[in-house]
Amino acid sequence: MRLDIAFVYIGIYKMKISQSQFLIANIIGLPGLGTFFAGKKISGTIQMIISITGLIITLTQAVKLIKTWYSDPFNIPEVPELKFFFIGIVLFFISLLWSVVSVLMIISKTKKFSENNNSSTEI
Repeated sequence: MRLDIAFVYIGIYKMKISQSQFLIANIIGLPGLGTFFAGKKISGTIQMIISITGLIITLTQAVKLIKTWYSDPFNIPEVPELKFFFIGIVLFFISLLWSVVSVLMIISKTKKFSENNNSSTEI
């Protein structure tokens, strides 16, 4: 049995996903998605919630800033408005870092497990 391949059920479909695809799902897709598919459902869900929250905060603040600058280009917004913008960015990158570390830990654990099983079966 290969440990570097996982079967993920999405609805009624069964998909075969490799460990590197978990990492790609976290980096390119949504942070936490790869962790969720790797079997860490609770931490993956929390990572996705944090990343979506960060995205929503950042996008709403960006829209407010664009509206302010469009209406009066010489009006620089106050610091509290920019603070929320950066809080959203920080939340997203915390989730991204956490999800990448989670998947790398899962990959290293399965590699150690497969190395131990391969070495114990050889005589």
